[in-house]
Order: sequence, then C-alpha cells, then structure tokens
Amino acid sequence: MLEARCPKCGYHCYGWALVKPEEHICPKCGSKLELIHEHKPQTEKKQASENSNLR
Repeated sequence: MLEARCPKCGYHCYGWALVKPEEHICPKCGSKLELIHEHKPQTEKKQASENSNLR
C-alpha cells in the first residue's frame, strides 16, 4: 500500500489513490506530499521463515 506524508505540516495518509499525481497534494496545507517507500527486507525474511515453520 502506498503511503505519503507532508513535509510541512506532518499530515500522513495511505491508499491506492496516491497512484494518481493529483492526489499528491496535502489536504491540510496544500504542500506537495512525499511518497514513503519503506522496503523492509528483514521483516519479509522473518515472515517467510515463520511461514515455513508453520507447514
């Protein structure tokens, strides 16, 4: 899921609507939102390991 935050006022949002560039504007202050790309491979590896243990 996509996430974004406003660097000016701190507004935080998430959702597939962020795919559209016109949704990259903060509804509180009008600044451009910054998309958050937090890829956590360590978490994914841990989940894969836990899932394999359940079988």
